[in-house]
Amino acid sequence: MTLEALLPWEFSPTVLVVAFAVLTAYVRGWRRVGRAAGLVRPAAFIVGVVLPYAFLETHLEYLSLHLFWLQRIHHLVLHHLAPFLLALSAPGPILEQGTPEWIKVRLWRPLVANPACRFVYQFLQQPVVASILFVGLIFFWLVPAIEFDSALSRAVYDVMNASMLIDGILFWWLMVGPEDPRRLVRVSYGARMAVLVAITIPQSLLGAYLTFHASVLYPSFSVCGRAGSISPLVDQQLAGLNTWIPPGMMSAVGLAVVASRWLADESAGVPSYRADARASASVSIAASSAS
Repeated sequence: MTLEALLPWEFSPTVLVVAFAVLTAYVRGWRRVGRAAGLVRPAAFIVGVVLPYAFLETHLEYLSLHLFWLQRIHHLVLHHLAPFLLALSAPGPILEQGTPEWIKVRLWRPLVANPACRFVYQFLQQPVVASILFVGLIFFWLVPAIEFDSALSRAVYDVMNASMLIDGILFWWLMVGPEDPRRLVRVSYGARMAVLVAITIPQSLLGAYLTFHASVLYPSFSVCGRAGSISPLVDQQLAGLNTWIPPGMMSAVGLAVVASRWLADESAGVPSYRADARASASVSIAASSAS
């Protein structure tokens, strides 16, 4: 039964190929870099890849389609936890070492150098735009009619998952990603802390609304068949709590990370972008030596 639960509910070759390719590139780069990478960052990266895979490519996907409270955990993983871990792991130097040269030459470098791509990325990474998009996607996919469509349409469901994961990576990269001077967008520590506080308020209000609403807002879970014997209203109340409390905790952890970097910079008297660059610099040096 345990092995069956680990098998895909609906097999997605895209998820499998992307997860396998990213992990393979990272492991190759990790072997070249050696001990300079440490253990915490690689562990954070691997967990950040495995968690979305678990919710998109195992029976957890089935359960999240039939339990509202688990769907909210599903979105928490895709939009908050996994992207946070990926950003915190600062995987750039290691992935660069592990990625085949032909991919870097033919795909990655032309993409990064493309003016249109750079403009879109810089626009999406503006604090106001990033925070509105981050919160807006949560509200958008919880509009009852849209949520109903995502439950019945595989195409809409896939777009929902992809948008949550991509937006989560962009947002948390801006908040807690590596403090690298080569970044196209750099935001002050104070602005990042303000954004993390600001996004907490609408998420908390939405979670409270779902928790205390007296009637069922999402009939799709009854139409598709609710797993287990949980009542629809209790399912919705638990979903509200999962929309309310864990995202607030993620913002609090993000605030702690940003504050610790700010204090480290203040005590060292260095520019803000250099706080995490020192940690990644040793990885880059080791990678260059390995090359």
